[in-house]
Amino acid sequence: MRDEEGNLLPFRRNNRLVDIFTSHGDKLIYPSVYWYEGDYLFPYLEKIIEKNNIDMIIGYSAGGHTGYHLCNKYKLLGLHFNPAIAPTSEAPTLQILPDSYKSNKIFGKQLMIIGERDRKNIGGVDGHLVIENLERTGYFKAGGDIIVIPELVHEVPISLFAKAFDYFRDEYC
Repeated sequence: MRDEEGNLLPFRRNNRLVDIFTSHGDKLIYPSVYWYEGDYLFPYLEKIIEKNNIDMIIGYSAGGHTGYHLCNKYKLLGLHFNPAIAPTSEAPTLQILPDSYKSNKIFGKQLMIIGERDRKNIGGVDGHLVIENLERTGYFKAGGDIIVIPELVHEVPISLFAKAFDYFRDEYC
């Protein structure tokens, strides 16, 4: 993120999420990323995946955009909250998808948590368009799943991260 003058803000780790995502004894890699840096992000994350033998990606919003595509490339389990993969999302213009990803087959062992009321005009990613995009690209045919949460906007409460993660671990791992 940037401040009003355009300077990059420091990355801040959410310790409550760290506690949730390590509650089953998993090793957590929580990389520092700058979302507004264009074409560096996918190669940077590829190196982390390859070096650390990653088997699952969890993403939220712009992180759901990168996570979804990385899961497809590496055939990794994925849990994505309000992923910024709708045609109206800003993330694909800021985190440029390498051409080599565009032909990757969808890996179906991914779960999307979508806010029914998530809309770009209130700071979100147009959840209804995310669902339409996933239908159009064959996500469901590949075995992917979505849980739509009524009344949820873009912000995801910590308690929902915890419930969704526990459900995902029980169903997918």
